[in-house]
Amino acid sequence: AGEGAAAATYTVETVATDDTPGEVVYTQPVNYKKVKKATVPATVEIDGKTYKVVAIAKKAFFKATKLTTVAVGKNVKSIGASAFSKATKVTKVTGCAGVQTIGSSAFAGLAKLTTVAKLKKAKTIGANAFKGDKKLAKLALGANVTKIGKSAFLNCASLKAFTVSKKVSSIGASAFKGCKKLKKLTVKSTKLTTKKSVKNFLKGSSVKTVKLSGLGAAKSKVKKAISSFAGKKGVNIKIGRAHV
Repeated sequence: AGEGAAAATYTVETVATDDTPGEVVYTQPVNYKKVKKATVPATVEIDGKTYKVVAIAKKAFFKATKLTTVAVGKNVKSIGASAFSKATKVTKVTGCAGVQTIGSSAFAGLAKLTTVAKLKKAKTIGANAFKGDKKLAKLALGANVTKIGKSAFLNCASLKAFTVSKKVSSIGASAFKGCKKLKKLTVKSTKLTTKKSVKNFLKGSSVKTVKLSGLGAAKSKVKKAISSFAGKKGVNIKIGRAHV
């Protein structure tokens, strides 16, 4: 067995051939409630053939209460629902270079989490994805995010800054509720122009200022949508210029 194969179980998605690697889902580490440090490998050897690890299954590390650090391999594209939820001692998540989808509640209830690697390729942030991660002060998302689910950052009490990137077309209700230190939000997306796209996303938040950056002709529509439908009165919406 190759790296990680003896320490975890996998589900085969695509069978490997002599010429082409197969694909597997990382299902669960062996004795997962005793694991302190976890590495989800980029590849694994099964029966003498190479398989890419393309996903982490739902609840793979659910309530793994001794787990402190996680390294996610470069081929992992999807992190399943509640994959690390309530693994209460996790402080750091590294890797994540290929992650595109973060499932609902994937990292919820990680009260000691302080560091998450930059999610450069992330497209979807699921509902409650980082809910209750009260020590997470910073989260760097790449420019590919299209959807932020409801309550995605609920009660992330240490989160100080956040940028809504250019491709975001919807933000769920109460996405930043309970983020007590998040006073300013930067919005770079031209797609948040409808009631549905922004409905109540600022409800329960502490955001006082929203800066619209580089929106061109869409700026007035985005400003109107946020003013009318974001669920928070008295927010100061500023229009800034894009930095080249």
